[in-house]
Amino acid sequence: MNTHDTHSEQNEYNTQYSPNARGSDSGYIKKVTGYVVGPVKGGPSGEDVGRLMLKDLCWTWEQMNAGGKETPHSRDIFSAEEKSALVSSLRTEEDIREYNIYREIHSTLVRMPERFSLARTRAELAFWRLHALVLNFHQVEQEHAESYEHPRILTEQQFAELTQRYTRQELGSLCPGGIAVLRGPSPHIDTEGCYAPPPFPGSHNYAAEHLLALHSRVIRALFASLESALRECYALLEGMNLIAERVEVPELKRYIQEQPPEEDVALLNRLMEDVPDQIVRFHRYRLGVDEAQTQQLRQQVRQLLPPVDLEALKPAAEAVERARAFLEDITVIYRDTGSLFDLLEGGTA
Repeated sequence: MNTHDTHSEQNEYNTQYSPNARGSDSGYIKKVTGYVVGPVKGGPSGEDVGRLMLKDLCWTWEQMNAGGKETPHSRDIFSAEEKSALVSSLRTEEDIREYNIYREIHSTLVRMPERFSLARTRAELAFWRLHALVLNFHQVEQEHAESYEHPRILTEQQFAELTQRYTRQELGSLCPGGIAVLRGPSPHIDTEGCYAPPPFPGSHNYAAEHLLALHSRVIRALFASLESALRECYALLEGMNLIAERVEVPELKRYIQEQPPEEDVALLNRLMEDVPDQIVRFHRYRLGVDEAQTQQLRQQVRQLLPPVDLEALKPAAEAVERARAFLEDITVIYRDTGSLFDLLEGGTA
């Protein structure tokens, strides 16, 4: 492009976007002077244009999530023509270099809401699977506990053995629902002459003993998946705060509009807190169950279902400072995004 063409294009640009041409409150000049540049002298710098594009990204995403309703920044979103005019205004190699850095940052940040949404979905899937296991446990243990109020069905042999071990008062506390002595043959009498009642529906899968035996590995894997997904959610949110601070675009702090499923986790914690107390010594269909064994069972279940500590999953202050120092080179936002979030999750760059 020759000198004459450059001056002609610049004059056309200045005329089209000057306050006198479009009014002091019109599109381009209002946006630039109101949010970034101040009085325009020779046009915005590469950083100025880059920051405006990041603001526009936030305003556009806000509008998309509003379902078509007007937002506080609906009228601030740039048109394609205005974006083109902003970029075309850059003249020096330094301005173009700065703008290109922000363009790469823009391309990286476009994917952040989707990445957060995927992490949140992983957390929710783990939550619902854990929730289902714990609810099944609650149901089965409740049925077992209610059986405590039912009459104990015993064979004549079992009743004779118990009357030798316990007084009538002790038997009354063990069997508040009374004792029914089974006379005659029954399909539920084993080879030793003892009554063996059929299990409750589902108890072979979800009673406390079976929860430990059959599901402990799955439960531990689900807890690991839940905590990993939550840790990533918190790292992404904190990372966006640091990026917003580094590029001086505060709107980026609200760019990810979702939040981690903290209410779901609080519900799960409440359910798990009640689990051990539902394991009572009388629900095992055997009289005289050792209380120490029941306490041990409660402790094992308590260890299997620890509460999720949300605060421990958030980036520590030391990790945030390391990430802030890492961002001194602004290009790592797009060159090494993985290391930035690894730092916030407690790793090393």
